[in-house]
Amino acid sequence: FESGIRELSRVLAVRGQILPSTLESVKLCAELEDGRTISGESVVGTADSAITRVYLDRQHPMAFSEASQAILEADYIILAPGSLYTSLLPNLLVPEISQAVAESKALKLYVCNVATEPGETTHYGVEEHLAALKQHAPSGVCNLVLANDQTSVQSANGSYELVELQAKKREIDGLPVITADVIDVEIPYQHSAPKLAQAVMHVYSDYGASKRDRRRTESEVLKVS
Repeated sequence: FESGIRELSRVLAVRGQILPSTLESVKLCAELEDGRTISGESVVGTADSAITRVYLDRQHPMAFSEASQAILEADYIILAPGSLYTSLLPNLLVPEISQAVAESKALKLYVCNVATEPGETTHYGVEEHLAALKQHAPSGVCNLVLANDQTSVQSANGSYELVELQAKKREIDGLPVITADVIDVEIPYQHSAPKLAQAVMHVYSDYGASKRDRRRTESEVLKVS
């Protein structure tokens, strides 16, 4: 599997490295609000009841050592947008991975999704996304939150809702909230890659040096225009 990933990266001319969180065979499971337990990524992603918790069928899968080492050596860590319960959180359910992120001295940015996913995050706002992250991962896995603030666009697909920040909060549970227009107006349930890249670079420019040198107070907010 490991050699297969390296070969795929070579064939596709991938810049950087693709490192799995674990090489062990694990299955994603979820507990639902209606009391049921379901398993399998595709099943969890289309749940017809709210998800209350996700977990792996193996309690302590071993992390891929190269992945945990890369995390510890990183200057910046982005918890990227993607399916919350079936893409982002499963990686953090590998104990050594989440612990490496928590212990890392890097600037750790959580990029919140711009739209909900039917069944998986129906009616979720920024607060609910962050609450799920905090529920499933140790404290310290992120120290900044980036959220979309362009909510005037409407999706032609009625099954998606824009993820909004309640009352334009400056922070959530002590974490600074950074807002920017990062939505793709043509596909308003996705991020715009150029906008997001620009916003992330603004964050790194403004917070990167201060994270190590002068440490801004957690209540500060950067408004990216």
